[in-house]
Amino acid sequence: MDEPELHPLTEARKRAGLTQADLAERVGVHRVTIARLEGGAEPGVTLALQLADALFVPLGFLWEAPDDPRRSRRVDSFCPECGGTGRVRVS
Repeated sequence: MDEPELHPLTEARKRAGLTQADLAERVGVHRVTIARLEGGAEPGVTLALQLADALFVPLGFLWEAPDDPRRSRRVDSFCPECGGTGRVRVS
């Protein structure tokens, strides 16, 4: 049986090794707010930017519709200079 696809916010949070409470504390909201966003609620612009920054992902990764044909493909990337990882957009 296929696992349900995670909301990109949930995916990014889990990759960062954070609980909903951890992420909520980082951006100054209640854990319930994070749960609602992971359930599909839309954040305001300021909160969306704070979440992307806290999770080190591009804003578009968190809230672009997966079936949107304008969405770029994203792949995991590794920086050999700093050792950091992240997702990059591939056309």
